[in-house]
Amino acid sequence: MAEAHGSTTHEKLVRMANQIAGFFVTQPGVDAAGETARHLVEFWDPSMRRQMADLLRADVGGLSDTAREGAVRACLPPEKSGLADGGVSPEFTADT
Repeated sequence: MAEAHGSTTHEKLVRMANQIAGFFVTQPGVDAAGETARHLVEFWDPSMRRQMADLLRADVGGLSDTAREGAVRACLPPEKSGLADGGVSPEFTADT
């Protein structure tokens, strides 16, 4: 279902994640995906992270590589992330 101005919620989440990741990519010496994940955990509402997890599971397109990696770290439980160490922020819980 489209929202105001023709953008769906998932399009807005993808756009925001890409903007966040795009900023961190420009910062020298920074783990851009890690900082993206940290930002999503610190500033996104748990419902937004749940929606992003659903988008990741559905393999929705449009996410940059950095945004996707950061979102996986922040929004998917370790066993679903595909990362050896889980790559998930310690703040992640099954309730988020």
